[in-house]
Amino acid sequence: EWPREIEHDLKIDSDNLEMKRLEYTFINFSAQDLIPDIPNPERFSKWTRLLRATAYIIRVRNILRAKVFIRNEITVEELYEAEINLYRKVQMDSFLEEYKMLKQGQMIKKTSRLFSLSCTFREEDKLMRLDGRLNNSSSLNFDTKHPIILDPKHRITKLIIQHYHENAYHFGQEIVLNKLRCKFWILRMRQAVKNVFHNCQHCSNRRANPMIPIMGQLPLCRIEPTIRPFIKCGVDYFGPFEVAVKSSREK
Repeated sequence: EWPREIEHDLKIDSDNLEMKRLEYTFINFSAQDLIPDIPNPERFSKWTRLLRATAYIIRVRNILRAKVFIRNEITVEELYEAEINLYRKVQMDSFLEEYKMLKQGQMIKKTSRLFSLSCTFREEDKLMRLDGRLNNSSSLNFDTKHPIILDPKHRITKLIIQHYHENAYHFGQEIVLNKLRCKFWILRMRQAVKNVFHNCQHCSNRRANPMIPIMGQLPLCRIEPTIRPFIKCGVDYFGPFEVAVKSSREK
């Protein structure tokens, strides 16, 4: 005969350390939260490197969203999107209040640095642009007629100016200014270009004056007192020769 099962009335204390309850907390992150829009521009010394790094970040975000791995080279569309994001970063860091007001269709305040400019907001790329008087021109592209407004003190703007300066093979400032005006409207652009020229190591080496070498000591024959010829020796050439002695002539 099988023994009967003994019933035990066990009460577990919830405060018992050995039987502590486990609590789980779940936090959901999106690709937007995990990956920043652009890397820190202070860590880059070239505009092209910053642009490609931003394009790769955009690709990673797209991979996380679509869950499709892409191994091809960076495309033109990704570079263009990265470029627009970098321009937008400059405007939102330097002109955040003006950016919001123009986006909402409001007027810029009189205390703003952009008050004297005819600014407009383009919904296609979400950038602030300069609205000039060249809309009727058919020979100019859209960026030339409506250049992108940038802050000269921003790190990204300095990298852009340096990129145009190097592409111009370190020539004069007017060439860089003309190239930049075809696409950008940088506040105090001429002064910003001068600062880039001043900080360029290649241009500093070209402008430097050569070091003047220290001259050597003069030879003894050039510093002894002048001695007239024929003092210690002489040659008779069939007659005496007159020589100049001070203000007279002697044989």
